[in-house]
Amino acid sequence: MSRADVANRAGYGMGTIYHHFPDKRDMLLQLIDDWGSTMPVQRRAAFDVLTALSGEPRRAAREFLRKSYEQLRKGPSFYRVIVTEAERDPEVRRRLESTHEAITSWIAELTRLAQQAGMARPECKPEAAAFLLHHLIESTLGELVSRRLDRRLRENVIDELAEMICWYLLGASQDRGSRPPDAARRRS
Repeated sequence: MSRADVANRAGYGMGTIYHHFPDKRDMLLQLIDDWGSTMPVQRRAAFDVLTALSGEPRRAAREFLRKSYEQLRKGPSFYRVIVTEAERDPEVRRRLESTHEAITSWIAELTRLAQQAGMARPECKPEAAAFLLHHLIESTLGELVSRRLDRRLRENVIDELAEMICWYLLGASQDRGSRPPDAARRRS
């Protein structure tokens, strides 16, 4: 897409675009900054802490994954552009890593809070767990978005991912019976 295409879609003249963005890379970096500041906020908003703390962490995890999947599904091409450009451009990589660090820090904070509340396994190392969980979630959701999977299979993958995350963080003792009644049927 050319800068003229961007100007046309945005409803601005080329002079305005040239004034603010000397080249396409500058436009991309600004878009990454905008995305990077909203993505951690969107992820936090997608997780229902009250549901998790009220004894239904698996339900909260499933809903978080479903909402995160929908957010990614609405804009997967931009995320792929960022990841592709990050391989070639150190500044893009730095900005992408900054966004990942913000999300990972939030997951680590949630893990510590769950440990303090006696919900999460005390031996779990919050920073390491957060890194693993964030990248597991991003990778899995990215694959779900890029493949044309049957809706039922996609829902089963999201349910199993939520289950795996909860077993990892909480162990077997927390919220064992909260799998939705229809999840057992969908698995067969």
